[in-house]
Amino acid sequence: MALLRPMWSYGIQIWGSGKPSNVRTIQAFHSFCLRLLSGAPWYTTNDSLHKDFCIPTLKKSS
Repeated sequence: MALLRPMWSYGIQIWGSGKPSNVRTIQAFHSFCLRLLSGAPWYTTNDSLHKDFCIPTLKKSS
């Protein structure tokens, strides 16, 4: 998260105008990183991961 968060914050203004497919790709990578960090099983929802880490999704933070 220490690597992704500064890049995300730097580019936050362009995420709102980005193509939905690109935004989904970035969000999927972010959720994948959270899943790896937590060791959560596959059936844990991405919303739960974001809530547990207190990290907003891309849609909520833009």
